[in-house]
Order: sequence, then structure tokens, then C-alpha cells
Amino acid sequence: MREVGQIYEALEEASSQTHTLFVSLPQMAADLMISGIPIELMDGDASYVPLKWVAAVFDKVSEKLGDKRVFVLSVLGLQGSGKSTLLNAMFGLQFSFSAGRCTRGAYMQLLKVEEMLREELGYDFVLVVDTEGLRASALINKAQNEENELATFVIGLGNLTLINIFGKDLSEIQDILQIAIHAFLRMKQLNISPRCLFVHQNIEEIIDTNQNMERRRCLEERLDEMTLAAAKYEECSDVSTFNDVIKFDPKTHIHYFAHLWEGSPPMAPPNPCYSHNVQKLKSRILKHAKEESRGSILKISELKVRIRDLWRALVNENFIFKFKNTREVLAMSKLETMYNRWTWELRSHVLDLNNQLSSQIRNGEAEEIKRSLIDNKIVDKHEAIKQELQRYFREDRDRNILAQWKVRFEDDLKNLKEELTVETMRKCEDLVSGKKIQDLWKEHQLNFEHTLLEKIEGMAVPTIGKELHDKKLRDLFNKIWSENVSILLPATLPSAEDPDIDIELENILLEHFKQLPNIVNKIRYRDTKKTFRINYSKHVITFQKLQVYGPSVEEFEKDIINKTTAQIVKLVKEMMHKREQLNEGYSSSYFHEILQVIHQEAEAASQGARFMLTNRYKLELALELFQEAANSFKKMCITFKKANNPVLYLESKREEFFTNFKLP
Repeated sequence: MREVGQIYEALEEASSQTHTLFVSLPQMAADLMISGIPIELMDGDASYVPLKWVAAVFDKVSEKLGDKRVFVLSVLGLQGSGKSTLLNAMFGLQFSFSAGRCTRGAYMQLLKVEEMLREELGYDFVLVVDTEGLRASALINKAQNEENELATFVIGLGNLTLINIFGKDLSEIQDILQIAIHAFLRMKQLNISPRCLFVHQNIEEIIDTNQNMERRRCLEERLDEMTLAAAKYEECSDVSTFNDVIKFDPKTHIHYFAHLWEGSPPMAPPNPCYSHNVQKLKSRILKHAKEESRGSILKISELKVRIRDLWRALVNENFIFKFKNTREVLAMSKLETMYNRWTWELRSHVLDLNNQLSSQIRNGEAEEIKRSLIDNKIVDKHEAIKQELQRYFREDRDRNILAQWKVRFEDDLKNLKEELTVETMRKCEDLVSGKKIQDLWKEHQLNFEHTLLEKIEGMAVPTIGKELHDKKLRDLFNKIWSENVSILLPATLPSAEDPDIDIELENILLEHFKQLPNIVNKIRYRDTKKTFRINYSKHVITFQKLQVYGPSVEEFEKDIINKTTAQIVKLVKEMMHKREQLNEGYSSSYFHEILQVIHQEAEAASQGARFMLTNRYKLELALELFQEAANSFKKMCITFKKANNPVLYLESKREEFFTNFKLP
């Protein structure tokens, strides 16, 4: 059934001639599923869940069986860890497990619960979701984010997930678990509370109770440590343990399995202890399923919706899946903080350079600005920042992790330097053009007035009436205007397109706050009329002895936060007013200037305090200030063009002249 889902979705868009095949495909898949055949849920090659196809199949299953309750059991593990073998032994399933045919993507298999057990267990079917072996040899070139996405999807979908490990070392799968925790922290709106069982294969259960407890305690501590690191990054003050995210009891949720074989295959006989371990695990799963609240075991129709909502949420959180583990996430966060600081130094330097060059052009001190001059003014600053960037990659304690991003950030810095150079050159060309046309206008204005007056004085006054007189006056004025203006206009005119300020607003915010959950929807579907209000539970995190302990904020702290917010708004308004007065046109760096004000003031308010203003605070305040600034920047663009574009400048003088000559 591989790729049938994508074929189905393609047929849905096709002509009515394919209608019969289009309708029959989901029914065929549903029949196979009901008969116990595994059906593909996620395409492992494309890392894609065909939602329309899945919904159509579940609808057909529901039509045939009724809207039954389904307990979802997911399985996750590395290739070769024996997870498919475990499922086959436990439930008599048909998941492939030979070296050449490992499961790809995610497959689901429907198991019918015996009628006499349905009432006792509280559900009618078990849906087993098996996954491809993570980091399989066939997946060497597979993107990191696809594995993380797959793992998070099956954990979030399951009422219970078996996390299968070959041996006692958790490090093989720890990285993927960390990223899954980040994803679940970001998807709180789905109210997902997944549960998991750890199965350590190829290791005997230790009889010594103390030694056994110590091993379980160490595992729990490692899980809690990585959860706390993820929670701090995601600014979740109500999460401190693994159990806060994924329900977990080390006493009952860790199982140790003997090896499948006694000795070395192929001649070794099966190990009877393995079958015993499988039976114990199966009993544990059934007991857990029985204890599961009825509300968390979904009907088929509800499961269809859960798959849709979970997959859409994962697609929106694609940012977090790009990383190997929490340490990589934190290293990138720190690097981007430093990079934003360095790029602001470069932007600030170029803004100062713009001010200097604009002043020289307007004061007649420079009739032409060459590209080489701008390059020379920027290159030294760029080189100094580049040296800082390279030193950071060379000396930071996470340099081994950072090495993978070195070339990318150096290229980004180089591209920014080129972008700022081109923008500065274009603005100087506009200013030079504007200065020339203004000077030419002043020189020719008097001659133009004399020419127009002579023509008007020689024009016979019509006897028909004032309206005809005005029309002839307008026609004469337009003719003389066109003849004289053509002399003033240069052969070539500035051709730069107007910037799309609304798009630049969104792109800058998306880039700056890309680490936040659901960031695309928050920015692109924002309410432009909504006024910023401080929400202390979402905008503030309080600390005690470096531990996050909740959103409780004292009155004097609220006063500090309110004053900080008012100060940010005041500084941004003053900055925009200053930009309007300078009449230097628009630059995307002005948005970055606003972000710098927000960041500096927010950090200053938190300095030495027991609270921190969250990234959500910074984003939501930036959204309002950016919207107001965008309106101002659009007006600045128009004003700048009227003053410096020859055609627009002369056009702005036309009506003024005509009005003057119409007056008696």
C-alpha cells in the first residue's frame, strides 16, 4: 500500500473519469486494515502523512465496524533493536524485520479485542503503530528533522509507546527523546499526555533489588535532566521532570529482556526467558490499558481528528526538529544571540554611514558617491565582526557542536554586508539624483515662469466664458510644462522597486523569533487591531536560586515591568519621529533597531532581578510596535521618493505652478 495515499490525494484533484477508482481505494485499504494487514500511516521516504487519505480510510473502517474505541500502542527504537520481532512475538503480527526489509516510515495494524474482554478493558480494538528503525543504515542521508518528526508523531499518537533499546545504554535514543520533549512542550494546545515503557533488550533482569533500583534511579535522573534543560529553553515554568511531559513511573515502566537466542545464531536455540519477558510485558500493557481513563481512549472518528491535529502541529514546529538534542538547541540559541548582537553592530555602523553620506550630499559636499567608497567604509567593520565570529567558533565550549554551522553563518554575514552595501549605494544614488533635480529646478524655475507668462499674456481672452478660458489655460500650461520638464529629466532614472514593508516586517520577525512555538501563525495571522497588554503568566518567569518556580509576580516587580514597557514604547516612538524628520527613506535595519531597543530594555529590567521577560513578551510587543512603525515607514518611503525621484519631484511642482497662474 506504499504511496497509495499520495496517489489518492492526486486523484481527488483529477477529473470525474477517475471517480470510481477514487471512491474504491479507501474501501480497499479499510478492508485490508480490518483483516489485519499493516497499512502505511506515514510515508518514510517523504516524511509525510497524507491526511485526506488517512481520514478516508478511517471513515470506511468506521462505516464497517462502527465508531469503536481504539487503544493505540506505538513502538519506537533503532534498527536492529528487535522491536518488530517483539511485536510479532507479542501479538502474532506481520511487521517485516529481516535485514533487507525493515519497516519504512510508520505502519498501523488493527487488532480486534476478544468480545468477552472489551467491557473489562474499555476498548474494542488495539491499533499498533510500528516505525522504521531510527538511524538505519539505509537512512544515512536522511535529514535529522525527519527522524525527530517521526518519533514525536508516534509518541504523541499512542496511548502508550514502547521505547525499545538494545542493551542498557539509553544514549542511543536519548537525543530523539529530548527533541520529542521540546515538541510536546510546544504543543500544549493539543492536551497530549503520552505514556511510555522502556524495554531494554539483550540484558538480563538483575535479581539484586538495590542494584536494580539504582539503575532505574539513574535512568530517571537522566530523563529529568534533559527535560529540565528543554523546559528552560521553552520557558515552561510548570515542567521540571520527565513525568511532567511523558507519564513515567521508573518502578513499573522499565523492562529488561533476555536475548532472543541462547548463544550465537543461526544454530542457537530460542531463549525461553525471552518468551517469559514478552508475556510479562504484554500483561503490563494490558494492565496499563485497563487503567487508562475512558476519556483518553479515542473512538475511530476522534482518532482521525487526533492524527490530523498532531500532524499539523508538528509541521508548524519544524524548527525544533532540525536539532540532534537539547544541547544542540541551546548551542544554536546562544550562537544566534551572539550573531544578532554582531549583525546589529554592522547595521548600526551602516546606519551611521548613511547619515554621514546623506548629510554630505544634501550640503553639496559630494556630487557623487562611488561604490568603492562605501565598500571601504564597511569592509573594516565587517572584517572585525567576522574575526569575532571565527573566534567564537574556535574557542566556545560547544565548538565541536558549532562547527557544523560555521560556513553557514560566515556566508550569512557576508551576504548581509553585501545587502547593506547595495542598499546604501542605492540610497546615495537616489539622494544624488534628488539633489541634482532640485538644483536644476531652482535654475530653470524662473525661465519657466517667464515663458509661461509670455504665452499667457499673448493668449486672447475667450468670449464664451470662464470654463473655456480655464481649459485653454490648462492645455497651454501642460504643453509648456512638458517641453521644459523634458529638458530637466536625466536620461536614466532610478529604477529600484519599492520595498514590500509588510513582507519585510513578517520575515524579520519570523527569523528573529523562529525558536518560538507556532511562530508562523502568530505572525502571519496576527490581529493588527489588538493592543498589547502584559500577561504576567505568559510574559514573565520568576526564579528562586536559579530555579524556575512559577509565574507569581510581586507588585513592585509588576511596576518595574510596566515602566519598562512604557519606556520601550517611548523610545521607539522617539526613534521613528527622528527618522521621519531626517527624511532619509526606509531601511529594513529600522525594524532591527526596534528589536534592539526591546531586547536591551527587557534585559536591563531583568538584570539582578528574580524575574525574566519571556520571548513571547518580546514578540507580542514587537508585533504592535512593528505594525505602527510599518505605517510610518510607508509614509517615509513616499516622502523620500517625492523629494528624490525626478519625475515625482517635478510632478509635485506642476499643480502648485498652475494654481498660482490661475489666481487673478
